[in-house]
Amino acid sequence: MALDYFDGSLGEISQTDKDTYIASLPDLSTLTKEEALDYINDQHYIALFGNGIEAWNLWKRTKSVDFDVPNLSGATDIIRRYTYSSNEAAANINIPTEVTIEDPMWFEK
Repeated sequence: MALDYFDGSLGEISQTDKDTYIASLPDLSTLTKEEALDYINDQHYIALFGNGIEAWNLWKRTKSVDFDVPNLSGATDIIRRYTYSSNEAAANINIPTEVTIEDPMWFEK
């Protein structure tokens, strides 16, 4: 079971805790399609937690996990992209102008 290897070590989570967690999971057949999809995406996000970039990309695709806007100077939304580097801007005349870290990626639009 994946819970046995959460931190790479066998046996860190007790069987009682695993059973309690599994018993708390909803029966997907009792949920609406939207509720089931949100639940699955939440679990997918949890599974990706140790792989930050993939968890971030999952959120950008699904928006199923609710986040607070980070308390950063000038941030009004969740960061959605990296900005182009100055080297890329100097070498590529086709990059979009005025792209900010809050502008959605092409697959979010």
